[in-house]
Amino acid sequence: MMAQTSTSAASRLQLFLVSILFWPWFILLSVACGACSCVVAILTFWSPRLGGRIAHAGAIAWGWLTIQSNPLWRFSVAGREFVPRGIPVVYVANHASQLDIFALCGTGQQFKFVSKRSVFFFPVLGWAMWFAGYVPLARGDMASIRRMIETCARRLARGDSLLLYPEGTRSPDGKLREFKRGAFQLAHDAGVAIVPVVIRGTAQALPKGSLLCARSHISVTFLEPVDAATVKATDPNELCDKVHALIARELDATPT
Repeated sequence: MMAQTSTSAASRLQLFLVSILFWPWFILLSVACGACSCVVAILTFWSPRLGGRIAHAGAIAWGWLTIQSNPLWRFSVAGREFVPRGIPVVYVANHASQLDIFALCGTGQQFKFVSKRSVFFFPVLGWAMWFAGYVPLARGDMASIRRMIETCARRLARGDSLLLYPEGTRSPDGKLREFKRGAFQLAHDAGVAIVPVVIRGTAQALPKGSLLCARSHISVTFLEPVDAATVKATDPNELCDKVHALIARELDATPT
């Protein structure tokens, strides 16, 4: 019993020490990647779309390095073969943790995502988000919601992919919540494919309300897309139910 208690105490101490070292590194990494993205976007001012894509490359590096640099976390990606190339799509993912966006950026895919408007005013990192062409949203503000939908539609029309969390907010217990239909309406109206995405392990890696990291295998799985023709021909409510069922089934499956 004493040996088990000693081992448990040593494990907790290890988690604490890793977390203490990780967060200053994370801040430094965020500032560095954000600053590089801002500089590149400014230098490519003549082409906002090109600048946005290059700025997103900074987010890809930010997400990948954030996860890979933490010795408590393992990271894997499956189903890359299901991601269509050279065309815009709507990625639809479950949402359980603040780490979700790091995992999704770490897959290396190009996309724009929706984030709280207040984040866009953070020094350096927020500016990089503006340059990258991400979409701000003030939750509960109907005018902001309308602007967000219009901006997302414009992003798809110019050939950018979107990443959306149809649950609307993080799940408090890791269980998949009911989906809102906005993402599916956007895909339907634009006539683009929907790629369901399943994220595992992020809620365990960084428990809600805590800054203490924990051991976890963080994985992102791309599922077979709902092709553009099917999306265009299907009612958004049916699409919503179909994709919810696909993600729920994958979440319930035993990870390989």
